[in-house]
Amino acid sequence: MAAHRTQRAWAWLRFTHIWPRLALFLLFGAYAAAQKPTPDTSDYDRGVAYLRDGRLKEALPLLAKATALSPDSVAAWKALGLTHLGLKDYTSAVEPLRNACERSAGEEDACYLAGRTLTLLSRSDEAVELLKRALRTAAPEELSKVNRAIALSLASLGNPAEAERYFVAAINAYKTVASAREDPRLDYGVFLVREGRAREALDPLRQALASSPNSLTGNAETGRALLDLDRPAEALPYLQKAVAIDPQAWNVRMLLGKAYLRAGRSEDGERELLQGRAGWAKANAGSSKVQ
Repeated sequence: MAAHRTQRAWAWLRFTHIWPRLALFLLFGAYAAAQKPTPDTSDYDRGVAYLRDGRLKEALPLLAKATALSPDSVAAWKALGLTHLGLKDYTSAVEPLRNACERSAGEEDACYLAGRTLTLLSRSDEAVELLKRALRTAAPEELSKVNRAIALSLASLGNPAEAERYFVAAINAYKTVASAREDPRLDYGVFLVREGRAREALDPLRQALASSPNSLTGNAETGRALLDLDRPAEALPYLQKAVAIDPQAWNVRMLLGKAYLRAGRSEDGERELLQGRAGWAKANAGSSKVQ
């Protein structure tokens, strides 16, 4: 039962926290741009040229043929996986990326991309294995993102103790990498709130907000933590800002309504709850059930 509750909570995180599809889209762009064709006209080189130009449907058959002709080619498998990612065919992307990972003795970025894709597909048990392989060969500047990805996968599997170890490792590595895009302090704070440890969550959440004050998730989760601690007056500014950042974050709007009610502002609370429920029902095909 505890694992089921944890999975439900982290399903909400995967829905509201940007990283799954957007992060893979950003990664696709970065990795695709890095693929370098050689001057000849082989299927692989022509496929990579199309990949870099964004002509993904034309790249796909050429790269599939390249993997058939050269099944041990890490570059061909990786390019094929990237093409599927670019087409948002995440299921088809898994095996090419897995093949690239396995054929490269754990090449960090292929294993990492495969793991992230599996997590998106709710196959976190498979993802953890590949992400741990990525961690073994990760460069120092990549340690934070790989540890973070492992922690998120473990949390979704209902393994909080092991997840926390990787969150802490991600934060320690993050502090030494100024260019890291994804802040594990934010994810760790969300994790702590979901584990019923709201008081402990405040420090990492506020640290993340100090770096990214306009973070929807950072403001929303700081407000949630304060509300869990029965401090609705302190929660209100964070939840108000979160709703201002995204007026259609219906679950956050409902949380704001609850904060208003608990702060004694019943008219404001009822208004926000009404708007939040109506928006949620419309966005979820008429369902009024909040996850």
